[in-house]
Amino acid sequence: MSTKHHNLSQLDAPLPSAADMKFGIVVAEWNREITEALLEGAVQTLRSAGCSDLRSNMSPALSS
Repeated sequence: MSTKHHNLSQLDAPLPSAADMKFGIVVAEWNREITEALLEGAVQTLRSAGCSDLRSNMSPALSS
């Protein structure tokens, strides 16, 4: 992801350790191509920070 003059995917500092943390991620099925890519990136980032307790769930999109 980026803005006009700044790549938001590049971090200037190392991630803090997530080894002792628990995370849950809920992702809507709406626009699955995009949401699955976002989920994959989040999981990779958390794993690289040492997270071993991670749960994710795809949730049906709600319509109004």
